[in-house]
Amino acid sequence: MATLRRILALRTRPLRPSWFTLLLGIAALLAGGLVWAQQVETGPGLQWDSIEYIAVARNLLSGEGFTRFFGGTLEARPPLYPLLLAAGGLGIFDPYQVAGPLNIIISALTVVLVGWWLRRRLESGALLAGSCLAVALAAPLLWMAYWALSETAFILLATLSLICMDEYLDSRRRSLLAAAAALAALACLTRYLGVAVIAAGVMLLMLQRGASPADRVKETAVYALIAAAPAALWILRTYLLTGMPIGDRKDIQYSAADIWNELVGMLEHIDFLLTPEGPASSAWIAGGLIMGGLMLATAAAAVIGGAFILAQRIQAGWAGRRSFMVFAGFALSYAVVLVIALMSGTTDSWGNPRYIIPLYLPLLIAALLAMDRALGYSCSRTDANAGAGKPRMAGVADLLRRGGVPLAAALLLALLLASQGLMTARSIALANRDYYQGYQSDRWADSATLQYIREQSLTGTLFSNGAAAAYIHTDIDARHRYLSCDIAEIRQRLSTASASGSDVHIIWFSDWGNSGWCDLARGGYDGDWLKARPWLEVVHEAADGVILRFNPN
Repeated sequence: MATLRRILALRTRPLRPSWFTLLLGIAALLAGGLVWAQQVETGPGLQWDSIEYIAVARNLLSGEGFTRFFGGTLEARPPLYPLLLAAGGLGIFDPYQVAGPLNIIISALTVVLVGWWLRRRLESGALLAGSCLAVALAAPLLWMAYWALSETAFILLATLSLICMDEYLDSRRRSLLAAAAALAALACLTRYLGVAVIAAGVMLLMLQRGASPADRVKETAVYALIAAAPAALWILRTYLLTGMPIGDRKDIQYSAADIWNELVGMLEHIDFLLTPEGPASSAWIAGGLIMGGLMLATAAAAVIGGAFILAQRIQAGWAGRRSFMVFAGFALSYAVVLVIALMSGTTDSWGNPRYIIPLYLPLLIAALLAMDRALGYSCSRTDANAGAGKPRMAGVADLLRRGGVPLAAALLLALLLASQGLMTARSIALANRDYYQGYQSDRWADSATLQYIREQSLTGTLFSNGAAAAYIHTDIDARHRYLSCDIAEIRQRLSTASASGSDVHIIWFSDWGNSGWCDLARGGYDGDWLKARPWLEVVHEAADGVILRFNPN
């Protein structure tokens, strides 16, 4: 009976410092190793944004400033991530070579910092150990770290800012407030959605206890000024150069129903949850269902925990209540900012899970804090009843009251770790099988059309429906432009480019890429239509595309 009681209590004692250090080191190595294992075959994944970041970093190193690969200044994205790619190579390594190791380091560092902070907030040693492993194995974070995108850096910076804010509200050290503001500023310079970090910080400072109204206003003003000033200066620079504060955004405004459909689409398109293609066995599908359910359960636990706290059903003396509100408050702020961005047309989304993955870590942390408090509450009830002289495990009711919450917590944590591990293994297998088919894919690297371009070293201006692939896989001195899907604009743009005296070519990829944007079913055109134009001369035709030269005469 004593053994059963210790198992059900779960939080028998905190971890020893030496054991915690060993565990945290193993978890950090595990996180970095998993990211490396996911990239070892194909390299970091490349989406359209990835190519832009790499191009800007290369142009920074060559002294051309914040210039995109097809010309023009960087406008629609903040500058920090390409700066990291450029600085990380120290002028020796190409920014693309930096992207993979950078995400490996950031992933390991995230585990270390979150684990270190959780040790100061969680009372249960067993839950702390499971928490470190849950962050290291987090399948959504691992999938995000596969891509050469800014989200992994943004998640780290936002988390660090929230940790500093929590420490400041605990100790009132002004240096921590300045650090929280500076890290929030860096988060905004990584992703414009980082304004959610600033909004959460403002909310927490205005609602803090133990400070006079004047002090709250003063601290909030200082924090907001430090946090918002760098991004504001970047936005002003963009406006002065382009006439648009955050670039040429698509004017797509979503309704509430559209946003709900987008959310469902994001969840459906997280490839490591349910794989619609390939040999997806029933075990993988079951694991995906468990993982998806636990992601929703994690969010629900955070929300329910917040409701308990607001209703003061948990002991008022719980020190972790403030920490819970810091991370739950950010999750709420981020969700609100994302909805506003979607409804105002300042954020485009085609069901991309990268928009909601930054919610996963704060919700996980909030759920772990709520779980730790529930365990503490259960154990305090057990200790109180034991002091009254009642046998500890007497009766079924006592067993349920004393062991039900710890047992539920243990089962939830075990399922979380098991499903995370299963989906992490699946994500690595899919990445190494080239399932995600980004621009780093062999189908682009081995393209016969791109091989011809490399061999002939085409110069001048290259219009293409796969301009990003043509840029990243051909080291040639050419200007890359995206081919318009508007038939009326094609010849006009070709003529304008030809007026500079350089050669102008069209590269049409027929098998993949973005050719679907211009297909005949949508009133566009295809390769055969281009070959029939008298002002276009076929230069080379391959299995995956055709290259045509523009003849202005």
